[in-house]
Amino acid sequence: MFCDIRTFEKKLQVFERGIESGQLKYFPNLKIHLENSTIFTDNPPSHQEIHKELSSIVAAAKENFSNRFLQFWKIETTLYFLTSPDKAKYEELDISCLHWLDLENLEMELLEFQESSIWKNKFYALRATLEKIECEGMTTDSKVGGSENEILKVWNSLPNNFKSMKALGIALLSLFGSSYACEQLFSALNYIKSDTRNRLTDELSAACAVLKLTEYEPRFDKCAACIQQQKSH
Repeated sequence: MFCDIRTFEKKLQVFERGIESGQLKYFPNLKIHLENSTIFTDNPPSHQEIHKELSSIVAAAKENFSNRFLQFWKIETTLYFLTSPDKAKYEELDISCLHWLDLENLEMELLEFQESSIWKNKFYALRATLEKIECEGMTTDSKVGGSENEILKVWNSLPNNFKSMKALGIALLSLFGSSYACEQLFSALNYIKSDTRNRLTDELSAACAVLKLTEYEPRFDKCAACIQQQKSH
């Protein structure tokens, strides 16, 4: 997701330059409209005014977008820790925004991790998997699997010897939580813990939410095949 944010910001810069030049390369419908419209035939300066107005709109969008994700740029180097802890340098990690985490042993854990080929290989394989997912996403309408799930799976597979590293990795991954997923969860909870079910415990509510939102599809036919049927006499 971080790469998508950075890419979109650069695309806005390209849009702005294209409008300022008057070529409207990425706005073909507007270009056709201006060329065919009789309103602007005898008044060429109006084209320049439209270009200027559109350019200011894109520039404002670019500025607002950059400000919205300003904190991401400050920890850009740290975010690469998610998929490449084997290449990370402790002194370059900006963890000031995660002061609430217990990362006292992070430096020592990172040294131990980077000297272990077993654990480093997990992230070599992870990057290969992410590349495969990205390629499949480019050739189909939707990505097969989820990059976030693959990253989380690898981090969860690390032993507790790397407790601080795991805490940092999962905390960084949570920064990219989708607002759509959050809204979906809140919507589901409105039904799960309604006024008539207000005595549900937090544990039961969480379990119901997982069942409601999971993509897991149980194989009822296989489950039923394992149960001995009771024939009537």
